[in-house]
Amino acid sequence: MVSPNAVRPATPQLPLNARVYGRGSYTQLMANIALTVTGDAGLALHTLMAELTEMGYTVTPDPGGWGGSAEVGSAVGRALLGGFSRRMKLGFNLSQGYLPNQYLVVVEPKMSGASGGAIGVSRAKKEITEVEERLVLRFAAAGQLVQTT
Repeated sequence: MVSPNAVRPATPQLPLNARVYGRGSYTQLMANIALTVTGDAGLALHTLMAELTEMGYTVTPDPGGWGGSAEVGSAVGRALLGGFSRRMKLGFNLSQGYLPNQYLVVVEPKMSGASGGAIGVSRAKKEITEVEERLVLRFAAAGQLVQTT
């Protein structure tokens, strides 16, 4: 029997921008995309939404105007084709950065791909990596990118 006064092992610390997804053997760690951009906040939000739209996402802005959600693929396709179907949900928001005239763009994966099995998880990781690469290129081309986090 373990004593109630026994020392517990340290809990692993996750990065501040990380989110744990899934259940059982499909538990995955998928980090948020965080970019610091400069310039007009409205233009930065428009750039983000335009790039997601060009990637095939259906973008839905939040009523507050500084965030929203994006979705590609369908649940039916995922149910029929499993991990071979492209499916991803993202949440995004824009907030004031640490310096004047700088903003933090955060894109958060809202699903892990676990419903598509191991193939779905792998494809979800590739999808979020592609989203990050495309956003970095888009903001850099617009002269707005300050740093990636």
